Amino acid sequence: MRVDRLNREQIRFVYQEYMQKDFPDNELKPLKMIEKGVAKQTYECFGLFEGEEICGYAFFVKLIKDDGRADYLFDYLAIREDLRDQGLGGTFLSLLAVCFPDANSMLGEVENPDYAKNEKERKTQERRLHFYLHNGIVDTGVTARVFGVEYRILEVVSDREHTGEQVKEIYGKIYRSFLPKVICRAKIWIR
Repeated sequence: MRVDRLNREQIRFVYQEYMQKDFPDNELKPLKMIEKGVAKQTYECFGLFEGEEICGYAFFVKLIKDDGRADYLFDYLAIREDLRDQGLGGTFLSLLAVCFPDANSMLGEVENPDYAKNEKERKTQERRLHFYLHNGIVDTGVTARVFGVEYRILEVVSDREHTGEQVKEIYGKIYRSFLPKVICRAKIWIR
């Protein structure tokens, strides 16, 4: 298994073949927005490969700081449906860790099970949250409502863990880096 940066054709393939099935419409960015971010070097896309076969993918928003380091937001992370529950997600996370030597922070969003619409949805969301926590990712205590979806904000801790206030600031800056301020004010609440 290896992790490689995805090229444009691979990004399109992953988006059309997997992402549209793996994520609900209200959580999925348009492909053009992703491609624009990649072109501007503010978005990075990686794949987990076995030979030439894509087994999983991880997409990140990237905000470069003045000191050259970067803050990252896990935008999407998934293992192919037919390969899930085999430990590949944990393997992927550990392999991804070495891809970000310039990281100041790595934040992630996971649906907040406290706001699940039904028991089935709650169990799915709890399973996702448990996966991240089980793999050493920390619940920051920060929550957010983004375009109507409730999230818990998680952090991959490298050299230091950020405080809740720092996480709120970083998270807000990341969103403001790719969305107009008027949309951020109307659609994103960080608590």
